[in-house]
Amino acid sequence: MKRWKGLLTLAISGLVLCAGGCKTTTVSQQDASSENDKVIEEEAIVEDEVEKTSTEDIYYSFIKNELVPELGIADLAEKSTTIYSSEEDWFHCEGILSAYIHDLDHDGEEELLMLFMEATDERQDYIQSGEVYHIVARVYAMESNTPVQKAEMVLERGDSDPLLYPSVQVNSSHLYVSAIETEDCTQILLEDGLFSGPFSDGMTINYWAIVYENEELHYAYQFVQSGIGSYGMDYYANQYQNGELVSSEIFYNADSENETYASYEEALKAFFEERGLSVAYNSFDTSIFTETGSQEEILEFHIKYDFENYSDSEFTFDFSAKDATELRSKIQ
Repeated sequence: MKRWKGLLTLAISGLVLCAGGCKTTTVSQQDASSENDKVIEEEAIVEDEVEKTSTEDIYYSFIKNELVPELGIADLAEKSTTIYSSEEDWFHCEGILSAYIHDLDHDGEEELLMLFMEATDERQDYIQSGEVYHIVARVYAMESNTPVQKAEMVLERGDSDPLLYPSVQVNSSHLYVSAIETEDCTQILLEDGLFSGPFSDGMTINYWAIVYENEELHYAYQFVQSGIGSYGMDYYANQYQNGELVSSEIFYNADSENETYASYEEALKAFFEERGLSVAYNSFDTSIFTETGSQEEILEFHIKYDFENYSDSEFTFDFSAKDATELRSKIQ
């Protein structure tokens, strides 16, 4: 009995002490809600990162296991060769050039833009061995974690000319492909140039954009030269809507008496400023967007030719290219 009385006394003493000085810690509903929101937010971020990584992994696996066996992977290593006839076959760059994974149409899902080169059945006498090579853009989108082809487009100047000329009639040709963000979508910008050799005359430099909209690839606009020549050329501003040409006007001609712009450079800058883009005119060794830093590089291509020995008909070709998407390292 004394024992129970003692325990009761201790219990009562403990209650008295707590009543006088015990501190209790409570978490308000507001604090609990804030902590819960923070956890949910962190989980969502993790899920987004996992989904993004998973999408890229699926695309790269698809390229490696499905597209490379079908199309091959282009050899972009620098090459230099000497030939003694315009009919000699030296240029081979068939296969996948680059792969750009991005939300092209701003629908919240990433697409795969793949560029590849293919030899065609077309023949043109002024091109090495008569062969014509096309650069093709193809877009895949994800459906149930499976890449599905949505659109394809041969990249041309608009007059059915191939973009690259491995020909003794051309001193050099180049192509730059880059991406620039706009409010509605991602524009794929292309810059191509051709400078003729000693047995022909002139040059052509063209700038144009394509977009992926409504599961289609089509032109957005062009700043293109009317043919190949040295002077007196018209430069057209072509505007497209849903892939259809809606306007075409002569934007610049240096020989025109009523020319608005003092130089080609001024006209080129004005054309792109009208479309909210800034450019830096250069010597064509780099993209006009390089100095402004407004673009994301995808691919560049260069073919240069030198007629070293006229008496022996000795031609030297140099080839270089850069895949800025670094596809080859990602599918090893």
